[in-house]
Amino acid sequence: MAMFDLKMNTDYSHVNSDNFDVFLSPHVGRLTEIFNKYLDGLDFKTKVNLADFGANDGKNIFPFLKIMIELIRRRSASCEIYVTLNDQPTNDFTALVKNVEDFKKEIKDDFLAVHTIPGSAYQRCLPDETIDIGTCSLVLHWLSEYVVLEKALFYVPGMMVSNEERTKIRGLAAEDLKNFIKSRSTEMKKEDPVRSLKSWILPSLMTGLCQTRSNDEAADVCELFFHDLRSRFSDMKWANCKFYEVIFKKL
Repeated sequence: MAMFDLKMNTDYSHVNSDNFDVFLSPHVGRLTEIFNKYLDGLDFKTKVNLADFGANDGKNIFPFLKIMIELIRRRSASCEIYVTLNDQPTNDFTALVKNVEDFKKEIKDDFLAVHTIPGSAYQRCLPDETIDIGTCSLVLHWLSEYVVLEKALFYVPGMMVSNEERTKIRGLAAEDLKNFIKSRSTEMKKEDPVRSLKSWILPSLMTGLCQTRSNDEAADVCELFFHDLRSRFSDMKWANCKFYEVIFKKL
């Protein structure tokens, strides 16, 4: 599959945000490569289901959603594209829906449908096996529950907090990640279990491993981890095993 050099214009208010400029824009090329890789495995005779978790007002995902739609249209001009945007119930869905309408007017795609769904990303939000490609740019660093700190307003790694507070934060973060992967493992389509879940797990694994290893060493450990998982499940069907349980026992 040839790679495309997308000249995407993100300089318009309805799809751009400071978060995109600072954190996400530098990775457009890499993410385009990843999108192409996953799109190569899809059947464009049927509907393509995209989902984003932690959508906020939508402006963080819209630039990448535009890229995905462009790439899909280069493969099929008429397949339906169904997009689900999720965030917690306290999110400003009025602003999100308004921005969705503005985005759809900009895209002008008759086969595009976008809808919103409230709910915690740490729980199941969608029916079984409905997501072809899922994204999550800015949600996993937020805990599912408030942790009250005695001497700080918020916590970042390395901050001086009590051992009890740090233990509670780390325990909740680990449980949140497990619940997130468990939920997505149910919602993702299951053609390739390891491939489906690698994209969700890899960033967190790399972040943790790079605390004590070089980037190259961490990458090697991750490759061995997923190679071992693939060999363990090579003769199994997804429906016959609790895949996420094996993952977290191994971790």
